[in-house]
Amino acid sequence: NSDNYILGGLYVSKMINNEYHFELVKEMSHIKDYYGISSNGNLIYVATKENGLYYFEDGKHDQIRGVTKFINKNTNKKTNEKRFNDVFVFDNMIFAIKDKNIFYSNGLNKDEFEVINTKLMDIDEITYIKSIAILNDKIFLGTNNGLFISGENAKNKSNILNLLKSDFLLYNYTENNAKVNFRKNDIYDLKTYGNSIYIAAICFVGECGRKSGIYYINLSTSKDFKQIFVDKNLKEKNYYGITINGGSIYATTANGFRYLDNYF
Repeated sequence: NSDNYILGGLYVSKMINNEYHFELVKEMSHIKDYYGISSNGNLIYVATKENGLYYFEDGKHDQIRGVTKFINKNTNKKTNEKRFNDVFVFDNMIFAIKDKNIFYSNGLNKDEFEVINTKLMDIDEITYIKSIAILNDKIFLGTNNGLFISGENAKNKSNILNLLKSDFLLYNYTENNAKVNFRKNDIYDLKTYGNSIYIAAICFVGECGRKSGIYYINLSTSKDFKQIFVDKNLKEKNYYGITINGGSIYATTANGFRYLDNYF
């Protein structure tokens, strides 16, 4: 029965009799290839694979608009961008990503984005950005080839644009007196909570910097990443997502999810 399946598209929920009911946004029913959605509580941005980047105000999805202004400040030329891998909104900062490019807006000009080709250093393999996080005047990038951090060569580390244009280096730390990193790990997810960073790292090849798992580091108290959800009897080793809600940590796998309650 086709009623048992949800067709591709953008959906909005309504509370009816204490239950969430999702309805298709008719104004965008012609687009099926949504790849990402993010919000700061006021503006909602959605990224598509081949049909552009869109935004609307909360509760006003009938007034959804497409972003058309993408400017490369190096050449002062506008570009026509339609393909995106994801979008992330933090306060008034919006980041859309495609391959190694980041498209940034400060939220005041919510329909105008600057095109930034990130400089991922010390890496030869084809690398593309999958996630982004900001913590303590640093930008962290999760890629298919490791975890990167904005470089020390940024002129003003409190300026997001300066950080985005700095040299991004593999995040190195020390373990058992040896320098280690997540080189060749596929960073499927990247989150922050308080002063901590959480990543879902997967090893698809035999020479990864770390084995597959969920890792975290508290930048205030430690310089090392620690692995959580360590279970020798667990068959499922690949984690694809992580989120933190209050005192609990949730991690998703291909066969369900795991959680640590009252972790903090």
